[in-house]
Amino acid sequence: MDWSRAKNILILIFILLNVFLSITIINEFRGSSVTKETISNARLALKERGVEVNCSIPDYDGSVGTLTYKKISFDQRRLVENIFGDRTNIDDLLVQEAIEKDGKELRFLDEYSFLYKNMEPGEIVSGLNNSDKILGYVEKILKGTGIPVLDYRIDSVEHGKKGVTTYVFRQKYRDVWIVENHITVNLSDKDLVVMLRYQKVDSIKNSKKVMPVYQVLLKNHEIIKDITINKIDLGFKNQKKDDGGRELDGIPVWCIEIQDMGNKAKKYFNAYDGDEIE
Repeated sequence: MDWSRAKNILILIFILLNVFLSITIINEFRGSSVTKETISNARLALKERGVEVNCSIPDYDGSVGTLTYKKISFDQRRLVENIFGDRTNIDDLLVQEAIEKDGKELRFLDEYSFLYKNMEPGEIVSGLNNSDKILGYVEKILKGTGIPVLDYRIDSVEHGKKGVTTYVFRQKYRDVWIVENHITVNLSDKDLVVMLRYQKVDSIKNSKKVMPVYQVLLKNHEIIKDITINKIDLGFKNQKKDDGGRELDGIPVWCIEIQDMGNKAKKYFNAYDGDEIE
């Protein structure tokens, strides 16, 4: 078999595989919908509880599985090279608990996450005045590391009282938030801090019926009261274990952004039973 024919066969296999995966994901998130009347009645019930909903309430009433990850890390060597520009002694730098050089510091928190500080950002800060420019800056740092920066979307922006602006980006997989995979950037005149976690998604398996989010809101009457709800999304989150660690797989969660007395916060609820999780 000549190479040209073999290449065409491989391309065809790749296309068919992607079609299969797309159909699988579509079926995974396809389900019946909650009626508009039910959603309307839920809004009225929430209003009586002092809850103002400033967004749409998703009507999804189907099944979702758990999210599994691959045990694949990003390229730490390339990250060190991108930040410090030194190819000669990367092996020596990687064994250090903290790599410090030229006003920069890099710590690998585990095989899937790191913390980077630029304590002398200079003119860099003045040019980073919106989320697109922030993500563009991070993309340069992560070039060649295997982290799909463009899969990350802005989740929140918070302006702190001490002149620190915090941008939080989270990965979206097939239009669903992967809560654990995040890029958090703290920006001020004094320094620039990037915290990142990325573990490659493997698949979604063991599909089960989820609780519609309107039921979750009504169930948690002690939590969801006298507040404003700004945003509701479906995502995946790794549950916290008793020892403080996280479960290996991500369960589907309803991500709800609330506002109370001007303070914004994110609440996460297990989409299977509606209970709040950390």
